[in-house]
Amino acid sequence: EKTIQHKTKPDAVKQEVDRNEDMIRSALRAIDSLNRISGEPTLRFKSFMNHVVKVG
Repeated sequence: EKTIQHKTKPDAVKQEVDRNEDMIRSALRAIDSLNRISGEPTLRFKSFMNHVVKVG
């Protein structure tokens, strides 16, 4: 959750901004992969998906 909502400082250089965007993209890809796994997700993962990913 913290990784997805991480904001860079206003005075961040382009490299830091790009690195932050890459980190967020990677986290979202991992979440998508976990979501595609068959089987019943845990209550904690369901809560995470509803709270952070689906709501925004």
